[in-house]
Amino acid sequence: MERIVWPTNLISIDGSAFHSSGFSKAVVLPEGLTTIGGSAFNSVNAAFIYSIVLPSTITSLGTYSLYAKNAKYYVCKATTPPSISTYTFQSTGSIYVPDESVSAYKTAETWATRYSNRIKSFTEFIAAFPEDAEELGLV
Repeated sequence: MERIVWPTNLISIDGSAFHSSGFSKAVVLPEGLTTIGGSAFNSVNAAFIYSIVLPSTITSLGTYSLYAKNAKYYVCKATTPPSISTYTFQSTGSIYVPDESVSAYKTAETWATRYSNRIKSFTEFIAAFPEDAEELGLV
């Protein structure tokens, strides 16, 4: 899995910060990050993104913030669903969350109405992507 190395003290990514930027296959965001602004990863070049991994510390995702149209999956390590907008995610990729949080995500505001059918557990992620799961420390 190709990755970008992020600063360890990163707590926020501003809106449009990486708009029209090219990325490697996986965007694995660091622990400590709490907020991703609108359109942060929204661009034509987001077509290269295979996956996006959000840390357990994420609390807010802006409109179009994760609009990577070809992402196969998203992993959100947060046990509490972050606040999102109706148009946070674009692709039809599954959204994997901690096993104990699946119900919370499926019933949380906006998650329930827009994304509940795409929310799956880490256990399902490990079964579907065992090598990625190992590299991400989920096994």
